[in-house]
Amino acid sequence: MNQLIAFSRNGRVFRRLARALVVGLAFAAAPALAQTAVPKRASQVSVQDQLDMDITPLPTGYGAVFVPSPGGRLPGASVLVQYEGETVARGYVGERIPVPPGQYRVLVGSGPEALRATSEVTVIKGMTVTAPQNFGVLRVSLVDERKAPIEDKFVVASADGARVYGPISTSTDKAKKPEAIILPPGKYVFALGTNPNARENSIAIQVSGDELVDYRVVVEDGKIVRTEFGRPEAEAEPSPWRVQWVIGGDVSFAQRMNQFTTYNGNVFTMGGFTNFEGAYDSGRHLAQLNVGVDEMLLSLTSPIEHEFPLRKIVDEVSAELLYNYRVVGIVGPYAHAMGLATIFNTTYRSDGPYTATTRDVNGNVLKQGDYFARDELETFDGGFPMFFQEGAGFGTRYDFFGITLGIRAGAAMRQSLYGGGRYVQGRTGSNLDLIALEDSFDYGAEASALAGFTLFKVFSVKSRFDLFVDSDQFAGFLGETYRPIYRWDNIASLRLSRYASVVYTAVLKRDAAAVAPSQFAHTFRLRFQAAIF
Repeated sequence: MNQLIAFSRNGRVFRRLARALVVGLAFAAAPALAQTAVPKRASQVSVQDQLDMDITPLPTGYGAVFVPSPGGRLPGASVLVQYEGETVARGYVGERIPVPPGQYRVLVGSGPEALRATSEVTVIKGMTVTAPQNFGVLRVSLVDERKAPIEDKFVVASADGARVYGPISTSTDKAKKPEAIILPPGKYVFALGTNPNARENSIAIQVSGDELVDYRVVVEDGKIVRTEFGRPEAEAEPSPWRVQWVIGGDVSFAQRMNQFTTYNGNVFTMGGFTNFEGAYDSGRHLAQLNVGVDEMLLSLTSPIEHEFPLRKIVDEVSAELLYNYRVVGIVGPYAHAMGLATIFNTTYRSDGPYTATTRDVNGNVLKQGDYFARDELETFDGGFPMFFQEGAGFGTRYDFFGITLGIRAGAAMRQSLYGGGRYVQGRTGSNLDLIALEDSFDYGAEASALAGFTLFKVFSVKSRFDLFVDSDQFAGFLGETYRPIYRWDNIASLRLSRYASVVYTAVLKRDAAAVAPSQFAHTFRLRFQAAIF
């Protein structure tokens, strides 16, 4: 039965008299009414205290419905009041909802009516009727090992699968409180993601009426590590350190043109890669180290080279060390050093005899030799070419809503080491033309631009453009001999699962000013990967 509590706004004296009157009537009334004196206390704030704190005025001739809150203000815990199947009033738990006298149905929760807790109440003129707390409240926050909030989704389903609540999205915003899920008492299943029938990353939950349960679910790499009881707000103390090491392999189809350190043609490849990132970010100071190794092997066909079952397609080792001091907000000076190299030697093979002629950049013949079919001609030793670049200047970077934008520019010096190597310029008939590249140490200016975005942690696009112009090129700016060194990397990734992604990469670059044509490569990969830490 419903509890009737006298309502008055004319001062403490009248309130006390009204309470005394109700108590007196309770002793004289039927036993059934006496049994509803005070509801069970479900939180640190009693039902009576919640009523006293609510100042909602009652229009003349009205009564009110009041649904006590088991835990203060609960975002998402709305109340519908229905009369003969029609919704006549809306409100929230913990506050009065004025309605005319009559019989009403009260629904508590969110979403479809079938998922809400319901009860029947009778409203009397000038009185506030307290609806029974025939529901429990579940609040869930998703955090990482450092208790920092993460973005993800989850669902809650009744044990029989008849009722599904969600999917509910979480946020990294610490100021945003978790949504309160109103549940009728019973057994439920919590599942990470959107599938309530998931066999993994799910836990069983018992919800009682008149109870508020706070769960903190620790998630790493898309898996539930453990669950904790506690307030839903994140308690993380953000660490300035960030370390990640990823290894993996892939299969792909690639097309490569005008390459002088790798194979030219259409290929089916298999490869492996590893990426390490370590960073320290205290707000003002940012120090970051990135190291990557990317290898791909196995060729199929080529218009100018011999078909061979095992060739290197991608052979790259890269590293960059960056320090950035933020003077004003996101702007400040930087200093960095980066390097690029290879692991394996580079060779040329043909299915017919040919004459190889090596010239310098001015066209002078340096070396000429005849080769038989399937002879191997080495163009670069293992490890070469090597490129090193150091620079300092000013830059800025801004991250917002999954979008990253950055730009920097400054003075730089660059070292290009070829180890006596040469690249294939082209082939005419049985004549193979190669250009020998000389080591160089250059000074000039550099610039970099970065843009990228991530959508729902499933799809991401990243583009980075690096430019170096040595001092000798300044006089011929944009002229016929102007050949700046640049590299434009683009990558798009579609995550299929925790361990698999479809990755598209496109690279347009010029590694040496002596090389007239730009080098272009683009690749589709089905990549499998795993995080070591």
